[in-house]
Amino acid sequence: MLTEFRKKLVTYTIGDKTVYDQPMYERSEELNDKTEAGNNYAYRIPDNQILETAPSFTFTITAIDVAGLQTVSEPSTVSIIHNYHVTVGPPSSADDHTQLKPATPTQDNNTDNNTDDYTDNTHVTTITSTIKEVLALESDTENITVTGQIAYFATNYAHPVIHAIIDGTPYSLYIYGSAPADSKIGDLVKLTGTYSIQTGLPMLRAITAREIVGSSTQVAPETVTISDLKTNGLNMLGRFIKIKDVTLGTYRAFGLTEISDVTGNMNIYKAAAYPTLVEAGDKVDLYATVACDGSTVQLNTGTKEANTYNVYDTINDTTPPLGYRAR
Repeated sequence: MLTEFRKKLVTYTIGDKTVYDQPMYERSEELNDKTEAGNNYAYRIPDNQILETAPSFTFTITAIDVAGLQTVSEPSTVSIIHNYHVTVGPPSSADDHTQLKPATPTQDNNTDNNTDDYTDNTHVTTITSTIKEVLALESDTENITVTGQIAYFATNYAHPVIHAIIDGTPYSLYIYGSAPADSKIGDLVKLTGTYSIQTGLPMLRAITAREIVGSSTQVAPETVTISDLKTNGLNMLGRFIKIKDVTLGTYRAFGLTEISDVTGNMNIYKAAAYPTLVEAGDKVDLYATVACDGSTVQLNTGTKEANTYNVYDTINDTTPPLGYRAR
């Protein structure tokens, strides 16, 4: 049986500063958590103590039961993510906890108690981040939860690209994984995974949780030229774009498919297949997302089936792409 704890204290070290025995409180809306039953406590580290030069912090939990017996956790070290707080309660996974062990007995402690009665679990959680906050993280930061609106499904595997406008500026993030079941363009989603930068492209990968949290009007693409992308594309990674009057080159399913407009030429990486009756030499309006290979800007395209409209939209066809709303 789990012992009822009267008090829990957290001691943590960030950089060369240690803060001792800060009282933890029952989880509440103030900590952006749902209140849960049982021995469930939390402490938020103040923002002004988070150091950009410190990539992680170390903490221990001291728990005091109603009889005054103290137990202390083994030290745990975790990466610093915006608005981290330490919580004590049921772990989210078998690998996400620290067993509390009895502290050195004091005059007030009863050493005859069974130490199994003083087992608890400790884990660390973080509030949901914006795309802007995620893009500021170090590569390979784990357990990141982010929200955004699905703007496009890229590649033949329908990897979602999420989008948000923050303080008037657009931010986008490529998701190397699947969207929630039955999600569609315009849905607001919450995803948890590992933030990485691979060959220069920011992405969320190793997705461990996904859910639809709402829906809104679908995002309009930014209309650009190939010259715009070659000049500024590395500052637009992940963005949903439209290029008008594109001439398609020879299609290469597993390599680079060249395209051109009046301003220049560039490549689509592993392009989605051209639709029926569309072939090399045709002119289309192209809907895609901005990607890169190192410092070379390139594009990702998705399928008509995932996006519900022709991503290669022939410009001599007066019928709008099936399922696509006018921009």
